[in-house]
Amino acid sequence: MVVSTATAAATAAVLVRVMPKFAVLYEARANTGIDRATIINTVAKAVPEPHKVDLNNPEKTIVVEIVKTICLIGVVEKYKEFSKYNLRQLTSRKQ
Repeated sequence: MVVSTATAAATAAVLVRVMPKFAVLYEARANTGIDRATIINTVAKAVPEPHKVDLNNPEKTIVVEIVKTICLIGVVEKYKEFSKYNLRQLTSRKQ
């Protein structure tokens, strides 16, 4: 299920630009039965070539969140630059 959802998300969003670099972010809440490394590797392998993994400076971030038995996958841009999309952190930064 994770592979098919990741493939669909990658096709819909990551492929918008030519050869974007991406990272995979994994978070789990109330679930200890799924291995973090397995999910990250599975999602990264689902993204077709010629896209490359770049953990230091990704153009897109594939966010995988598991809450109990529900898996949420999204693709976002500028994840680090926008303070992980946390409004409190984003607005409290010193300019």
